[in-house]
Amino acid sequence: MIRRVAMGLLAMGALVLMAAPAQAGASGVRGVKRTVSIKVFNDTEGEGIYVVGVGEKQAQGFQPPVPVKLANQNGGVYIAPGNSKTILVPGGKGALVAFFAGDVQKGGLLPEPEAEAFYNLAPGSKTTAGVFTDNGGLGISIPRMNLK
Repeated sequence: MIRRVAMGLLAMGALVLMAAPAQAGASGVRGVKRTVSIKVFNDTEGEGIYVVGVGEKQAQGFQPPVPVKLANQNGGVYIAPGNSKTILVPGGKGALVAFFAGDVQKGGLLPEPEAEAFYNLAPGSKTTAGVFTDNGGLGISIPRMNLK
């Protein structure tokens, strides 16, 4: 009887160990090796911004109108003037999209983007981006330009 209980516990332990790596690499879950780290700087002239990174495959699910809630779930962040935040985006081809924070309403839909910059970065890499004021709108540079 003790042998059966011990074998059952060992079998359950083996199943847990085998299932954990499968869940970590499940579809739609960001893995460390598949993401790119972009430190985004708000270089605007006193404007709060909202930034989201979208991979080429994610873009198919981001057809307008896009709810702000969906953008938040995919790493969309608010960045105050003069601050920066690091966001994780899918590796490979994608786009960094910026909006004026005042135009992004919680619970609403994303407006038309003020700026968009495309990237093609190897999974696991790191870079910077700067969002700056450009003729009344926004501009994005990847990597960040030294504007000061």
